[in-house]
Amino acid sequence: MKRLKENGITIENPSYTMEIAERLREASTEELVEEEEDELQCQYFLLLEKVKRIEQDQLKIRQEQLRDKAYYIVQIAMSKATESVNLHAIKEYYEEKLENQNETISVQSKAFEDKFQQLLEEIDLLKSDVQMKERIEHRKRNSERVLSSKLKRKVSIKISSKKLEVSQKSFPSTDSGLSIDSET
Repeated sequence: MKRLKENGITIENPSYTMEIAERLREASTEELVEEEEDELQCQYFLLLEKVKRIEQDQLKIRQEQLRDKAYYIVQIAMSKATESVNLHAIKEYYEEKLENQNETISVQSKAFEDKFQQLLEEIDLLKSDVQMKERIEHRKRNSERVLSSKLKRKVSIKISSKKLEVSQKSFPSTDSGLSIDSET
């Protein structure tokens, strides 16, 4: 048996390499969790950018619609002023054109709204994934604390049982009939 000192704690077993391997595994696990969190945050920001672009596209569509309505109003005003063009024909033409554009815009708006809703759902899924990873990491930290206290308890039990064995060996006449298991 070797005595190993690590962070002020004396360890009397050959598990030093096991401890190093455990620490390396924990460090690599933490790095993987951090990388996944960074990737999820990157995806979250990309989705937010997509949402902003969709909103800008919808704004452009609305601006075009307003511009077309303004153009329609100007055309009507010009035709009334000059009366050289048949007002009724222009009105029907632009109303039909406006209806076609409104249908196109409503179809595009519906598609954008569906896409926007889908992106919001993806954002919610990403948020839940991040929260789940945080809970797992929190549980991991708590389980390490519990394991640490269990190890301290085992070490103190082993030390006290060894002291009892030594005292029984030095005083064999006071055997109380108790057997001590050195593995517990």
